[in-house]
Amino acid sequence: MSQLYFAYGSNLWPPRLEQRIGACVQIGGGVVTGYRLRFWKIGGDGSGKGDIVKADPFNDKVYGAVYQLTKSQQAALHQFEGRQYEVKELTVTTDNERLLAYTYLARSDAIQNGIVPFDWYKAFVVRGAGYFCLPSYYQKFLQNITAKTDPDNERNALNWAIATLPPSCQERTREV
Repeated sequence: MSQLYFAYGSNLWPPRLEQRIGACVQIGGGVVTGYRLRFWKIGGDGSGKGDIVKADPFNDKVYGAVYQLTKSQQAALHQFEGRQYEVKELTVTTDNERLLAYTYLARSDAIQNGIVPFDWYKAFVVRGAGYFCLPSYYQKFLQNITAKTDPDNERNALNWAIATLPPSCQERTREV
């Protein structure tokens, strides 16, 4: 049995997710309405990680990707995302249908205003948005997010190596 997962942060970049849980089925890009993307979840490395929060149900949207995971992949992903996130099932609209998929929302004790992601983390999100043809205005929004250089040279190099892995097809941009 498999489970649908909505990725909006670093797991939006397929090589990042596959490095964590192995090859998985990509359903495609999708959107969740009534939520806003924030980078205020405190990562184990002290940088900002992605989170989505309830917002204006008519004007706010978070774009991401839907993946189909096996039970073992889902369990492995919980090990990575785990304790600082809560699992929530949301309705995701794709080009073809509305799906129920689970995602991760940061626990209130794991968020902090004013922190920013590392540049490699931002690259995962930006490259994933291009790969899944998310709307161009959303890609521009992601490109304009403030990020900083990771001071840990080894972690920085490892993650940039993942961020520059080739995806299974060309990045694309969809005008909306």
